[in-house]
Amino acid sequence: MEDQMYMALSKNRCKAWEKMRQRHIKLKAHVSTWPETMTTKEIRQRVIEMVQLPEDPLAKTMLKRITRLGLVSFDQHTRLWLNLCHLPRIQDP
Repeated sequence: MEDQMYMALSKNRCKAWEKMRQRHIKLKAHVSTWPETMTTKEIRQRVIEMVQLPEDPLAKTMLKRITRLGLVSFDQHTRLWLNLCHLPRIQDP
């Protein structure tokens, strides 16, 4: 009985992991259509359009998420947001 529980748990974890991975792939594909550089106002507007809600807390959460996933980054020198999806992938040696 315990073995069946652990097998089911493992199977469900794999399904959840795959579902999350697919959401990240879709999010990356969407963000990759954005320009290479954006002002804070521009990126906020794009995030609001993406979540389709004008609620500021939700837009901030989504901006933090795409930043945490490494899809965008803020450059302190130019004061612009950089779309990292346009950078070539670095291959492991």
